[in-house]
Amino acid sequence: MSFVEYILWRTRALTRRLGQMAGKARTIIAKNVRRLRVLRKMTQEDLAAAAEVDRSYVSEIENARYSVSVDLIEKLADVFGVEIYELLHPDTAGKSSD
Repeated sequence: MSFVEYILWRTRALTRRLGQMAGKARTIIAKNVRRLRVLRKMTQEDLAAAAEVDRSYVSEIENARYSVSVDLIEKLADVFGVEIYELLHPDTAGKSSD
């Protein structure tokens, strides 16, 4: 394997690994946002208004179609009254109550 072939192979391998991680993070955040919204008896419209985003964007986040910026994660945590890590931690998604 030449140096160029190795670099291309390594780049593809890293890209695949990062893509898998990103999908998992989106899924965790999606589950946590939905769980917290439902626990707080908020509609998507309520959450969208409180977070100052469009309702369709909330839907896309909850369905893990969009990545969420760090700024929006911070804003969502503030709206829900939780620490930021609660939106990012996989174990949080499985909780049924606070």
